[in-house]
Amino acid sequence: MENPRKSTMAPLKAGPMMSAILRLAATQPGHDAAVSASDALKARTDAEWAHALATLRLHRIASLAWHGIKAHGLEGIVPGETRGALHGDHRGAAMRNMALFHAWGRIVDALDEAGVHPTYWKGLVFAGCLYPSPAMRSMDDIDMSIRSDEVDRVTSVFEALGFKAVSTTHDAIGYQDAAGTAVDVHHRVRLFEGHAPAAITETARCAAIQGREFVTLNPEAMMTHQVCHAEGHRPGMGYLLRWLVDVHFMLDKFATDLSTPTLKTLLPAPAPAVLLLRILGFLDEHTGTPIPEALRPSVEGVTPLTLDEILRSRRLAVWGLPGPRGIARLVLGRKRTATGELRPDLEHGDLTRWVKDSFHERTATLPREWHDIG
Repeated sequence: MENPRKSTMAPLKAGPMMSAILRLAATQPGHDAAVSASDALKARTDAEWAHALATLRLHRIASLAWHGIKAHGLEGIVPGETRGALHGDHRGAAMRNMALFHAWGRIVDALDEAGVHPTYWKGLVFAGCLYPSPAMRSMDDIDMSIRSDEVDRVTSVFEALGFKAVSTTHDAIGYQDAAGTAVDVHHRVRLFEGHAPAAITETARCAAIQGREFVTLNPEAMMTHQVCHAEGHRPGMGYLLRWLVDVHFMLDKFATDLSTPTLKTLLPAPAPAVLLLRILGFLDEHTGTPIPEALRPSVEGVTPLTLDEILRSRRLAVWGLPGPRGIARLVLGRKRTATGELRPDLEHGDLTRWVKDSFHERTATLPREWHDIG
């Protein structure tokens, strides 16, 4: 058996490189912040870059990182093996997204014929409409929502297109075709029950996804769903930087249009509202995200998420720590998941500092002007 201490603890720190990479991805070439970030990545060792690659993949932002590095002309500072891996991840995201955009077009055509006009959201909209380049944002599937009385018609359409139902919950059906294209069809969205469709949706048209008009969530509903999604999945997954970068590009697109009063009516409870303010504080520091002026006083009144806290939460979650099963895996040195993937090396302090992270999470409270939420 491997020595678990030797095999699970990393002597390297991912934070400084992640901070610089995030800044590059969010900043135009030539900006002072981009120059500073570029300097922070120079003269890094092969081992540091390999550790950064593992962290980027863990947070599903490797394609984003390569786009930022290339946009700033920094390909040459990345060691050959890591450079090839990042380029490959970026190319893979571009090809996968193109395939999903094409499949989406076929699905829209077929559903239009059946008289069904879903609301599309999440990865499709982020990659196709919000990010500067679709390949910056990897996609896993296509998400849509329909009315509950449209389930039978939609099932018939998907079966005619060659899709099979592969998962079913009380709220959604997951479909997949022979090419591996996955579609989640939500026929109940509990988060927005009680809100009229007109209050949470709008039409959009994005060149990257065939320039055709479709229905999506409006900015306030999109932001609400994103923070509720992050808050709901954090216990099992930790915080993914991809979720936070999504928020950055949402605000980059519509910060001036975001209605704080509407946002407050949609957020269902204090916990996701606190998380939103903590995320905005983090983005303000690490990406220069444009914070809406109406939200800035509230953001400044809440302790922001820190990069170390985010990275630590993800590492611990993949191990199942600090739960008993995670401790057993760590003691036994079980670095591979059930699917054969390697669990991340922990950094020194991960097993003690989560207590402080948990304290910040539990004690963060909303400013007085947000007390009517939930």
